[in-house]
Amino acid sequence: MRPGLTEAWGLLGTAAQFAGKPEIALPAYKKATELDPGNEDYRTTYGLLLGINKQFDAGIAELKKVVSKPGYKDPDGWINLGWVYRNAEPKKTTEAIASYKKALEL
Repeated sequence: MRPGLTEAWGLLGTAAQFAGKPEIALPAYKKATELDPGNEDYRTTYGLLLGINKQFDAGIAELKKVVSKPGYKDPDGWINLGWVYRNAEPKKTTEAIASYKKALEL
């Protein structure tokens, strides 16, 4: 695989995620977001994978960047942010509920 193929990195990350290998999915999505930083889908999944890999603060920061973009209307970013808040150590229950409510509004 050529490193410049953004979609290939994203597909590798997706395959690894569905295979239950988040430790492989995370660097693949990191590469995809580096190659295409404007791709909200990659960034949304990357933020979730940071959380799954217990990098909660980094996951929250990444997802907050995504959802704070003017005109952002995709519930996926809010759902993933809610998941990371809910699973963070310590849990951020109030923030998780607010994120899930925002997703429901969209």
